[in-house]
Amino acid sequence: HAGIYIGDNKFLHASKSKGVMISDMDLDYWKDRYWQARRVL
Repeated sequence: HAGIYIGDNKFLHASKSKGVMISDMDLDYWKDRYWQARRVL
């Protein structure tokens, strides 16, 4: 799964079941699953 950080601790991502969505990285669900970030120039 991949997403794009959009600021204010939120990121844009998509799933097959819910489509494109914006989620808060402070949610326990994402705190347990976040692995790493990369910067693309």
